[in-house]
Amino acid sequence: MRRYAVKNQLEVKAINKEIYNSFRKSRKEMTLEELRRVWAWLQKEYPINN
Repeated sequence: MRRYAVKNQLEVKAINKEIYNSFRKSRKEMTLEELRRVWAWLQKEYPINN
């Protein structure tokens, strides 16, 4: 995520805030299944193939 943010001139903090606002938990507090959902959401919201 950090590499993507830097490459696209985005702030990592802003993306982390979006994750928290969408999922209402920090990534550190999430289960593996919740992290998988976050990963799917990130791929949809911030496609890496650009």
